Amino acid sequence: KIVNRDVDKANELKKRINAINKHLKISVFPKSEYSISNCDIIINATSLGLKQNDEVPFDVTKSSSNCIIADIIMQPEETELLRQSKLIGRSIHYGKNMIESQIDLVGDFLNLW
Repeated sequence: KIVNRDVDKANELKKRINAINKHLKISVFPKSEYSISNCDIIINATSLGLKQNDEVPFDVTKSSSNCIIADIIMQPEETELLRQSKLIGRSIHYGKNMIESQIDLVGDFLNLW
């Protein structure tokens, strides 16, 4: 499932993914029409959170109590989204962990080592 503020961008991403794997079933939803209450993992892949006054991309209180909430933003390390999620007891995943786990993969891909 792809949920985005901009449905055209979401559909473009779906198209690009399906060009790689045409059998993958992907549904696109506008942010306003999708409930996060049944999600196991929610990943904020937007730029929201880079700036101190950015809005939180969604209401974390509407997520299930066992939901993992991740953010791709590395700086600040703890975005407002992650701070709010932690305050209500959600498991969180920091953006820096994502890049750190990809460094070796990128190095191998580029034959750097």
